[in-house]
Amino acid sequence: MCWWAITGLTHLIIEASLLFTPNYLTKENPSFFDEIWKEYNKADSRYATGDTTTTAVEVIAVFLQDPLSLLAV
Repeated sequence: MCWWAITGLTHLIIEASLLFTPNYLTKENPSFFDEIWKEYNKADSRYATGDTTTTAVEVIAVFLQDPLSLLAV
């Protein structure tokens, strides 16, 4: 049960920050989450380019998978 809660909260918080701040690369005062995504871009450049498939998967994760994970708890 604890796994579902940790997974749901972690992904909901971090992935939602990507969806709601798509301009994180050009912000003058980046937040903690912007810095997380900048580091993640070094491993997977699709997030830096705004790939539509990647964004679609993140939308599914934030609005479907993560709430269901929290509901399982």
